[in-house]
Amino acid sequence: MSKQFYDEFSKQTVDKMAQSIEDMTYLYDETKVPKSHYKKHLTKGIEEMIEGSVEINFIDIYYRTMQQLKKESEKRYFQSVLCIDLGVNPSKITPSQYQALEMTWAVFTEDKKKASREDLITYFREVETNGATFILEKDED
Repeated sequence: MSKQFYDEFSKQTVDKMAQSIEDMTYLYDETKVPKSHYKKHLTKGIEEMIEGSVEINFIDIYYRTMQQLKKESEKRYFQSVLCIDLGVNPSKITPSQYQALEMTWAVFTEDKKKASREDLITYFREVETNGATFILEKDED
């Protein structure tokens, strides 16, 4: 009767399991991971292991949703994220905020690599406070 390694492995103590995993890891291109690393993970509570997995699943859902929204309309995606960053509620947006939102999108699309998040927020606030005319005249100088 031939037993598989798993049958024996599952009966081992945590310390011996960690050592066995370290040994198996070494067999893969002589990769060295200390036994203590495996022992730490083997002694974690199941709640901790599940909690991390659940968190990653939620992050993945948000990520895929945001990615899809960005594909559908990069402009609306950008503007909604900017509203979140600035605490602007689109259902209560003022004309000056809407104008700033549109102009900030235009600046962003001109050169996406140069426009930092901080620069865009500052630009939005300048347009909101001073108006488009002031900003455009300032840019002409």
